[in-house]
Amino acid sequence: MKSLASQPNLRRNFWMHCLEGGLYMSGTAFLGPETVLPAMVHSLGGSNQLTALMPVLLPAAYALPGLFVAPLVERLGRLKPLSFSLAFSSGCLTC
Repeated sequence: MKSLASQPNLRRNFWMHCLEGGLYMSGTAFLGPETVLPAMVHSLGGSNQLTALMPVLLPAAYALPGLFVAPLVERLGRLKPLSFSLAFSSGCLTC
């Protein structure tokens, strides 16, 4: 393993990586759906009430499919084959 003295750019690299991480995090904050969707609804002519509800509706929309799937999964005797098949199919779709 090299010593710190033999790596002259170590300090600069550290600060550049910190700067890059900060810029990435601030960029994702501006492009997140919680900030983009209300502005888009407002610019498309949505009411103020709907614009104010957008940050609340997004987590509710993520939780909604579970309400429909839960009764189906509850009836299954064994969940492990279902878990493996869903994980395998989602992995095949992303490749």
